[in-house]
Amino acid sequence: MINEFDCRLDLLTVYRKLLEKDVLKQFRRLGVSLEKQDADRLPECYSGVLNALYEAGTDDLGIYLKQSILEDENIFNQNILTVPDYLEQAVAFDLEQLKKMAQISASWVKKVAKGLLPAKAPEWENSPLALDVEGLKAYHKQHGYGIFAKYDVCCWRNGLEGVGNPDAISLDSLVGYGTQREMVIKNTKSLLEGQRSNNILLYGDRGTGKSSTVKAVFNQFKNQGLRLIELTVNQIHYFPEVLAGLCPWLKYIIFIDDLAFETKDRDYTSAKALLEGSANALHQNVVVYATSNRRHLVSEYFADRGGEVHTADSIEETLSLADRFGVTITFLSPSREEYYNIIYSMLDLEALGMTKEEVNSLAQKWEMLYNGRSGRTAVQFVRALKSGNIQDYV
Repeated sequence: MINEFDCRLDLLTVYRKLLEKDVLKQFRRLGVSLEKQDADRLPECYSGVLNALYEAGTDDLGIYLKQSILEDENIFNQNILTVPDYLEQAVAFDLEQLKKMAQISASWVKKVAKGLLPAKAPEWENSPLALDVEGLKAYHKQHGYGIFAKYDVCCWRNGLEGVGNPDAISLDSLVGYGTQREMVIKNTKSLLEGQRSNNILLYGDRGTGKSSTVKAVFNQFKNQGLRLIELTVNQIHYFPEVLAGLCPWLKYIIFIDDLAFETKDRDYTSAKALLEGSANALHQNVVVYATSNRRHLVSEYFADRGGEVHTADSIEETLSLADRFGVTITFLSPSREEYYNIIYSMLDLEALGMTKEEVNSLAQKWEMLYNGRSGRTAVQFVRALKSGNIQDYV
């Protein structure tokens, strides 16, 4: 069995990139040390395996291997919709080798080490590696591969990176603007159903829930093969690279928060190409949802309207970016009555022992002191009111 310890890894074909992972590197070193009964290196190699597992967030070899297989990006899961027979056979063979490896226990290693390892040294667990080819095909059809099998939300930092703790806001937690949210929901459903969907510009006053709407709608549908990729305004020119890395059968929302430009610079041109009229046009499985406080996205100055012969052409060029969104949804600051209703929906007045009139008076003071009237202001007011320290603020 010692001779087979490292050989199982050398025989990997489709999942060969797993050999680059630290846990498997440490296992290979451990196998060599066991074979040679190297008293000097065995303790270091044994503890190296444990440390690599701990760094990966587990003490279970079987769980680690399963997660590594599911998150791997390879020729098999990249072509999951039409997998040739020879790849299925190769994957089945790799799985058999990895299943055998998952059974290698720390107690067996200690036994083979013949006293060269402390009996009380920590050990790893060995959950069975219960994966098969058909199960993997079903998994990747739903979850994709690589980074998209591991993360629902990604951002761009010198390449796509997963977001470990994305905003978990839900539609149920949002108050008001139901008509606006329903438009985003319907468009997202169209995307998931494989229909050509619109890019959406969510325009309006600050604090009205534009970004929250996008995130909440995404959370509602993320288990249906939907992923969210966040880009900043100055990352728009990376869009072709983002597009090239997408899983073809998943659906994507490219989310750009606070989309606005001071000048028609490189990012402005890139944004126009992203939305329409470029060789890198959006795929049918991708939509852009952007938020902005500016209806036309580009700062406009009176100086922009003078000094040019064809002023109308210049203005049209400035407005053309916003026009490339198929749908613009407007979020305006609530009226005073709407503002109060948002607050009432989040409060149990009877439990607080307060009347609407008392709440209204405090809410109006809060509005005047902090950020004006908006859904965000209402939420902040309710938090202060529930804390019991509202008088400290107003």
